Amino acid sequence: MGRILLSQSQVSVLLTTVIISLVTFALFLSGYTLQQHTIANLRTSLRPLHPTAHSPTQQPIISDNTPDWTRLAHLQHPRTHFEVCSSIQVFADLHRLRSPARRILVFPRSWAREGKGGDFELEISRRVMRRGARRFGVELRPVEDEDDGGWMGDLERVMILRSPGIVVDAARLDEALAYGDLKNGTATISEGAGVVADDLTLVSRSAASENASLPLHNLLVRSIGGLHEISKGSFNDTAWLEDTAYIRFSDPLLPGPEYDAPWSMKFAARPRNKDADWTWTKLYGDFAQRRLEVCGLELEEWRE
Repeated sequence: MGRILLSQSQVSVLLTTVIISLVTFALFLSGYTLQQHTIANLRTSLRPLHPTAHSPTQQPIISDNTPDWTRLAHLQHPRTHFEVCSSIQVFADLHRLRSPARRILVFPRSWAREGKGGDFELEISRRVMRRGARRFGVELRPVEDEDDGGWMGDLERVMILRSPGIVVDAARLDEALAYGDLKNGTATISEGAGVVADDLTLVSRSAASENASLPLHNLLVRSIGGLHEISKGSFNDTAWLEDTAYIRFSDPLLPGPEYDAPWSMKFAARPRNKDADWTWTKLYGDFAQRRLEVCGLELEEWRE
């Protein structure tokens, strides 16, 4: 039997083919490995954050230290059309930060009834609420009277953040929602540095229609108005932002972040500390940008 002899060119082609095949296979394996790693990271990043308990024995809603998130909710109750967008912005922040709690918007039942056309504010509110339900999983609950406790529905407890504001750390808010001490049925935040009691309120089913209140030590809420109290000297904006979960826009020198106030008014309202002023300016800018992204609304014109 004769031997098959390959020419030099044939050997070169064969070796080139083998090398290309090996390189292609190696690239395929590396690409596949990278793809699986990326998918795993995406699944981790999209998974809701579940806070851990510091005092799990106090809450009947907890089984095996795991909250029943179907019975816990962040709740907003806008009473005017002007407040709707700010409420949806709070829910958008909670959605972006992957809060596992439900998001419920309570609003007057009259807004849901069919009426005559031409009510521009009502149409905007309906559009913004529908967008919130579609994009951020907001549950819409029309009610006749929010003070009778009927809005609790199937919930065990809710957290009510006073808007307008920006959620900085949803996990800390969820921890307070799930494990906060509610011996008297309700709890409000401790006051100080521009923060008022109802900036954050926890309500349980047993106290939805009661007036009992328990002060909640404030490690969660800051007021942007507190930046005016920063004196000259060093101000650590990173620490100030990281040391809170919710920033409430309660500024005594401006009408509100929803308004495009005149430049002279803004200039007079700026904090005297330059670092605090930078944080103050950035927060107002972030709010305006989020308002446009979430609600599709520009700032309102300010009229004295």
